[in-house]
Amino acid sequence: MLRGADCSLLRSAALTALLLLACTGAWPAELLPTDQELEDAHAVIGDVLLNNQNIFNLDDPKENNWLFRLANRLHIKTRPYVIRSQLRFVR
Repeated sequence: MLRGADCSLLRSAALTALLLLACTGAWPAELLPTDQELEDAHAVIGDVLLNNQNIFNLDDPKENNWLFRLANRLHIKTRPYVIRSQLRFVR
């Protein structure tokens, strides 16, 4: 049986996986609660993880060429504090 940090890490990974499935549309919409159900349950967002990445994924052969590599180099990544300032909820 898992305890402590291992259990917390596993639970966090499972919730992250479920959220990713839901956000990408891979999760059947009829299994997700409605906005009203979430409001009625006083649901709270636990964490917001910022994953600031390049514009193009160079691991994808279709996006790994000189033009996309140049665009990634020239693009200025948005700083996390700027993204946080645009979120419409508070901690």
